[in-house]
Amino acid sequence: MLRTPERTGSAASRGPGAQAHALAGAFADLAAELGLNGHQAAIAADFGHLVVPAVARFSRHGNWPTRIMAHGAPIEFSVSTSPTRPPGLRFAVDTMDYRKSLARNYQDYVDAAVELAGADAGGAARLQELFARHLSGCPVDTRARVTHGAGYQADDIRRVTLYFSANWLTACDFAARLPESADVLRSVGWRRDIAVPDEVGLVGHDLDADGSVRRTKIYVWLDRPADAGSLDELVGAESQLRAASLLHERFAARSPAADLRRSMLWSIGYTPGERATSEKIGFACPLWR
Repeated sequence: MLRTPERTGSAASRGPGAQAHALAGAFADLAAELGLNGHQAAIAADFGHLVVPAVARFSRHGNWPTRIMAHGAPIEFSVSTSPTRPPGLRFAVDTMDYRKSLARNYQDYVDAAVELAGADAGGAARLQELFARHLSGCPVDTRARVTHGAGYQADDIRRVTLYFSANWLTACDFAARLPESADVLRSVGWRRDIAVPDEVGLVGHDLDADGSVRRTKIYVWLDRPADAGSLDELVGAESQLRAASLLHERFAARSPAADLRRSMLWSIGYTPGERATSEKIGFACPLWR
């Protein structure tokens, strides 16, 4: 198990830089354990450029108000497993320097995305447009406005993803900025005769090296009402979510009959220009105890 950087103890006594590099080493070791040795050079570059500086800043400052994870560190890891596919490993990092305003972080956001995607001048221009679409008018007190991520899988497959906070947008604003994503949400609701929540928490974009969007993922928080029945009542019957429905039944049977706000995260993914969707449900496990 990887441990979150802590502010006390022997790791902290070696200084923020050493702590951050130790975290990078632990991630590389985990990749090796998962058989992802072909990604070691990419992991070293990605961590050196994005993760090490962010974690070092977090370690130096007593109040680093990122909201990416409850533990306060500006990074999360996840491991994906499947009976039909090799394992995968990913990280996401909040690169924002909270000592600076949005205006002073803005170009750093874009530069980090260009570096992560390996984009050329044309790709950089596309990324500039993507950032402008998502961040124009963003309130100054919004935390974790952008999260940069990379995922590594077997056969040297590497995925670069940008996650943009969207919970500050009204439904009308969201539809104006991201009409295709809004259409996808509406079509899911119409097809299943359900009311899709108005507030979108995040929008993620998987990127190609030329800076274009390969795939978009919309993340919608779901509340579990006290009188919740099956998961189908919230998201409609969907074969892709059958395993999530079974897990929901087990959780609901053991959890108190109370409203659980933002207890599930519904992910709806689609390829731009196509209507087929892929879906997942993430459970905020501490709320279901």
